[in-house]
Amino acid sequence: MFSHNNQEQLINLLNIPSKKLPSYSTIRRVMMGVKESEIQLIFDEIISANYSEHQED
Repeated sequence: MFSHNNQEQLINLLNIPSKKLPSYSTIRRVMMGVKESEIQLIFDEIISANYSEHQED
């Protein structure tokens, strides 16, 4: 699961003081307020940083 595999990075990136990721419901409420185009830009950055164009499927 993405959140489990990236928990430490997400906690640091989001500056979460409790050192525990928020619940599914909390994440869902936050995501409902985020524009799809903003999510796409972040997703594209993550893919570009972690996968090369020549890597097979």
